[in-house]
Amino acid sequence: MNFLKRNIFLILILILSVFLRLNYDTFILGYNFDEFAMVSVAKDNISQIFKTIAQIDYHAPLYYLVIHPFVNLINSDLILRLLNIIFSLINVYVFYKIGKLLINKHFGLVLALLLAVNHLQISIANFIKFYCLAFLLFSISIYYLIKFIKKDKNEIKLAITNSFFILSNTLGFLWVFVENLLLYKIKKSKKLLNSFSITFFSFILYLPILFVQTKSAFNSIISAHGDYPSISFLGFFTFLNDYFSPLINYSCNTQTIESIPLLIKSLKSLQEGINFDWVSFISFVLLSLIPVLIGIFGIFKAVKKDKTIDFLLIITSVNILIYLTLIALEITGYLPIYQFSSGLALIIISTFGLYSIKNKKLRAFLISYLVIAQLIITNAYPIEKRENKYKLFGNLDYEISKIDNKTPIMMFDAARFAKHYYKDKNIFDIDFEELEGSHSRKWIELIYGEKIAKNANAKNFKELIKPFIQEKKQSKKLEEFLLKEFIDKIKQKENFILIYNTDGKIFRFSNEEINSLLEMDYSHKKETSTLKYQLNKKDKEFLTQSYLGEIVNSYSIKLIIEVIEKYFKAIKIEQFIQNDNGKYFKHFETSANSININDLMTKSTAGWIFVTYQKQ
Repeated sequence: MNFLKRNIFLILILILSVFLRLNYDTFILGYNFDEFAMVSVAKDNISQIFKTIAQIDYHAPLYYLVIHPFVNLINSDLILRLLNIIFSLINVYVFYKIGKLLINKHFGLVLALLLAVNHLQISIANFIKFYCLAFLLFSISIYYLIKFIKKDKNEIKLAITNSFFILSNTLGFLWVFVENLLLYKIKKSKKLLNSFSITFFSFILYLPILFVQTKSAFNSIISAHGDYPSISFLGFFTFLNDYFSPLINYSCNTQTIESIPLLIKSLKSLQEGINFDWVSFISFVLLSLIPVLIGIFGIFKAVKKDKTIDFLLIITSVNILIYLTLIALEITGYLPIYQFSSGLALIIISTFGLYSIKNKKLRAFLISYLVIAQLIITNAYPIEKRENKYKLFGNLDYEISKIDNKTPIMMFDAARFAKHYYKDKNIFDIDFEELEGSHSRKWIELIYGEKIAKNANAKNFKELIKPFIQEKKQSKKLEEFLLKEFIDKIKQKENFILIYNTDGKIFRFSNEEINSLLEMDYSHKKETSTLKYQLNKKDKEFLTQSYLGEIVNSYSIKLIIEVIEKYFKAIKIEQFIQNDNGKYFKHFETSANSININDLMTKSTAGWIFVTYQKQ
């Protein structure tokens, strides 16, 4: 009873955390593409997991190892979401411990409450990816970092949690490297050498993945992140916005309300001379601008109040600068979720600053505002509205299970992961996903020739690729590749099945649309996060990197199908779509002669299409 009395507010915060995180799409079964990729890799044995991520997925390995025991269980998608929610709840508790260590129990409760209602934390809790685990490990690492600075102990625990953090998060080693460097400079303690050796070992384990990441980035023609927000004031505002405002921009889980579109909508109404959109403008001010300003105010108030907080702010600032450099080099894209370590650190720093305000009424008002703003959005826009069509994978298991294990299967979507997920099936993992975004020199050389692959860059890519597509050239190298990697291997089979994910258009554009787009002016660089661009953009008036990537992708897939149809003919088409419960059912079945496959592939119909081919 005494325990309950002493911890009643913490217990209530944790109960609120559970309620908010379960008020999501936890119980809608199935996976989206990223989730399917994670689960597919985790289905392998431990040694194969390391091999796979170093070759095709290049994410840090720890999350795969943690979810490995759960991926083959019944309703594994539900179990994995609940596991993420548990990580998120523990993280709330760790924030309480951080606050208690920094100031007192009351501040710990404030810090825990702010993380409990944080909309980014809520939105990501049901996303089956490494984020929740990495969030938690980062918070534990910060806890031991504070202990080490304040009490000069627990350096081994700090090293161990840092090591796990490195192995859980892409580019997490950057934070740990900066932290160790600055710690050694201010303390010059021999204890840190032992700590550094432990974290360095985990970095060595991460090196193969880092090598593949870097190679992939520098092997690009069109940047994989070409249409992501650029570095600008508005871009930096969105970074702060995602950690202090409930209106999330560029989240990996997109079922939420964004702040910048509300601002643009209201300014455009003013620009176009129509009735000013006061609702959008006031929503932006109250739920985005003011929370961000409160967050910034808290950061400034925290400076020189505590040496631990100052140290944390220095690490955060250096990491943000490194991250901006990586964006400038196009090694990574500008997504606030990628910089969650800096974001979580800023929440701690800002809350410390707000709590240090001597005027109790002002302090209570500012902190209450941040909490209430988050709760308004959580309740006004319940996130369980997410539609089933976003989780295309997993629920298809029953249909694929009916295919004979010896029947060859080619998949245009997720093939390199599907072969790990459907282990018993004869799936050919030809890496068609690299066509997406057309940033792989390997595939450009294979399909469009060595000259284009060697000479192309972001600026000239359209002019080099345009004649090839408009003149409808064929690719001898592509045919040789498909013969060697697929067709020759299935010659003894009577049938094979080609599976398309049609959440959108598999071909994206018809021939007429492709020719029309190629005649447009090409904008190889989009300043998507500048206010000037947002107010004046007219996407239909110029060809962007994103659209050019989709054109190349469409044309490449057409060429692949043309090669296949020289040796095989389609005899049956089946389409599967989801019902209201997210379960797939056969929408129609027809012979290939009664419908044009190309026409079908350009229809925007969510679901899956199975095409059965037989030898000519």
